[in-house]
Amino acid sequence: MRRGTKNFPVLVSAAVMVIIIVAALFATGAIQSLLFPQSIQPGGDHVVVASIIAEAIPTDTEVVFLAVPRSGIEGDYFISYELLENGVTLESAANRAYRNLSSAHPFMKRVEKEPGTNYTLTIQVTDPLGKILLEKTLTHEVPRTPVT
Repeated sequence: MRRGTKNFPVLVSAAVMVIIIVAALFATGAIQSLLFPQSIQPGGDHVVVASIIAEAIPTDTEVVFLAVPRSGIEGDYFISYELLENGVTLESAANRAYRNLSSAHPFMKRVEKEPGTNYTLTIQVTDPLGKILLEKTLTHEVPRTPVT
């Protein structure tokens, strides 16, 4: 037997084990998290940015609820939400697909202001891989009398 060939089966077994482990890491998404440390994950045909800002913005006549990706890159998201007026559901959705959301085209819900009314939006945003990017409840209370 030639020198060094008796360890060959052990080396082949070790190489096969490494390949299996790497394949499992790719399948679970662990490699993606390592390759994209700023929470940028591939999602279908688009890059999905995992950082989302959600705000309730009052204007003179309405309350605008926004969920905005922090990056200018368009991405596909799944959004579940419930919009309430004084505890009564006005509108809701579960895992609705929103395509091409970006800072220029955010998720937006508008309600007309009514004095003495409390508006609440509970929202959950996930990426196409099912990772939760945002869970938040936003509230805005309209005073009974106009503030001057």
